[in-house]
Amino acid sequence: MPPPRAKEWTYVSTLVLKLQLLSSELNHSLREFSAKSLRNIPKSIRSIESVRKEASALQTQITSFAETLEKIEGNADNSLEVLAALDTVKMSMEKCSSILVEAEKLKRLSEDVDNVFRTNDFRRIADHILGMKQSLDILKEIPQFQDNQRQLMLYQDRLEGMTRPHLLAAFNKHETEATLNFVDVFQKIDRKKQLQQHYYRCRLVPLEQQWHTFKRPEAGRSSSSFVDWLPSFYDSVLATLNHEKTWVAQVFPTDPHVLPSLAAYVLSTLTESVLLNQLIAAYTVTSNFSLTVLASLGLQDATSSVAVEAAQAVVRAIFCPYFPYQKDYANLEATNLTQELVTLKPACAGFAETLRLVDNSASKLFLVAEAAIDRCVQFTKGSEAEGLLRVLSEFLVKYVQHLFDVLQHLRIAAHLDIGPDTAGGQPAAGRHARQASRGAQMHQEHDWSYFQGALQLLQIASTLADSMSGFDRQLRSILASLRGGLFGTQFQVQKDATYQAIPCIHLREEPEKARRLWGFFQSLEDVGVKLLPVPSQQLTSLNASCQSFVYDTMFQSIKEQLAQFPTLPQDETKVANVEVPTFSKQPLSYITHIGEHLFDLPQQLEPFAATHPSLSLAPGGGIAESAEDENDSEGPGYLCTILSALRVTPAKSLAAIQHLLEAPVSELTSDTGPSDEEVSGGVATYRAQIAKIRGASSA
Repeated sequence: MPPPRAKEWTYVSTLVLKLQLLSSELNHSLREFSAKSLRNIPKSIRSIESVRKEASALQTQITSFAETLEKIEGNADNSLEVLAALDTVKMSMEKCSSILVEAEKLKRLSEDVDNVFRTNDFRRIADHILGMKQSLDILKEIPQFQDNQRQLMLYQDRLEGMTRPHLLAAFNKHETEATLNFVDVFQKIDRKKQLQQHYYRCRLVPLEQQWHTFKRPEAGRSSSSFVDWLPSFYDSVLATLNHEKTWVAQVFPTDPHVLPSLAAYVLSTLTESVLLNQLIAAYTVTSNFSLTVLASLGLQDATSSVAVEAAQAVVRAIFCPYFPYQKDYANLEATNLTQELVTLKPACAGFAETLRLVDNSASKLFLVAEAAIDRCVQFTKGSEAEGLLRVLSEFLVKYVQHLFDVLQHLRIAAHLDIGPDTAGGQPAAGRHARQASRGAQMHQEHDWSYFQGALQLLQIASTLADSMSGFDRQLRSILASLRGGLFGTQFQVQKDATYQAIPCIHLREEPEKARRLWGFFQSLEDVGVKLLPVPSQQLTSLNASCQSFVYDTMFQSIKEQLAQFPTLPQDETKVANVEVPTFSKQPLSYITHIGEHLFDLPQQLEPFAATHPSLSLAPGGGIAESAEDENDSEGPGYLCTILSALRVTPAKSLAAIQHLLEAPVSELTSDTGPSDEEVSGGVATYRAQIAKIRGASSA
């Protein structure tokens, strides 16, 4: 058996042999790979050289292509400009073609509109108006068609007025098919909001009647408490809304807000300060109860100081719950009048409809104010008179301020002013161009509807101003009559032992307020001081603005005619070799149209002149011809004002003419009125006038 060391040497020898063999194989592989790599190097070098040449050629091609592209772009600039110009011309021609088509369509529709209205076919009329509106939407940027926009609004007002009775009948009878027809008609004439307002008012009427049955109970019927009655009223409102739900979904399928708006309209309209009105009703019942209690206690005619004190203690205990409300009367009344104002304010609709709403609203204004006076007398016996004046003043001022907003709406509707939505796109130069274009159109019969509407608004404003003076006197008289019940003839708070003593109790507890109130009653003796000066001033200002409105509507046609003042040659040397046309030396058409307009004015003013002195004509019903005539008339008169403006407006146009030839001067002389004897000196005269006007302007 070999020794153990021999096995180890054998194993090591075997491993060494294997390593030698592996090393030999590795060396052999390395030699083969190296030889192969050396053989491939020339081929790789040739490939790299080929790629480099191709890259260089490609770079040369790209450079050449870039140069070619630059040349093409340079040559194409002019072509692109030409193509862009041609495209612009094409678009302009297409637009002009469309405008001509729509203008012809509008002309045809305008000529047939009266015949269509005579058919009383509401849907046909609405389709006709819709066609006019679609044409005007395309033509609205053209100044010559601004008058057609005005006529379109009048046609819309006219159709709305024609449909109103039938529409209300359809609403009241819940006629679904008829109502759907009216919805379609009102949508076509852009009066959907007005349609919904008519619907709300129809549904308000029965609920309003039920509301007033509690405020004015029938004779012989016991008056339940408001708390007991109110749930039944709310049940009626809920029943109305549930009944209308299905019908509204059929009639207004695309408007989910109609029913919520109906609920808000009804409840906001009928909320007339339940607290104050019912407090006064309860106060009246309590007053009767206090008299009965004093009579049963034998204190109704108390004269001794002990009996008076006992009676006052009983009265104070009975009326104690009302004390905080009486002291807070001014705030309660302010809330009440604010809610009244919401229903009283006339909405801004079409021109004619807005005037109707203003007239209806103005007739109710002082009835609401007088009701506030009655509430103050019933509830406070005049102890809160100062608060009443403050609240009435705020109420009337807010109402008059709203009328100013309505007036501005009417001015925009009459195209005298530019609305906020179009102000940015109608600069002053554009407005002047529009006026000139209007005046250049063929003369037609002047539409006096805006002028008559302005006169109607002026009458309303004048009536309000007169009513304000009468209301001020009435208020002064009522308040003066209350002083005796509170103070007597001198500053001493009364000690009445009936319910009349309640305000006196307040005043004895607040001596500073009593002294201030006494001073207020003393000031009532000065009839020269108005109790409500701010509303009076606001109404005076409104009256002046309405007069300006009347004047502007009256003078608008004249301004449009004067805007086309004749354009004359400006430089005599430029026409030296050209045959100058022979002027007619007769007034041109624009002067004739102005004269016709002035002759029509007395006819339009006559129905209103009797009720408004400022509309008076010159003596004998004619037009004043001079300043002396104006001074002799009852007032300045609108006609005299227009004649004064006629003296200024042509002069401003003359001032813009730099040079005048003798022939155009003859025409201007004929237009503006001098006799034939003055024609020969026309050039010098007009040049002197121009110099004078420019000198005055620079000064």
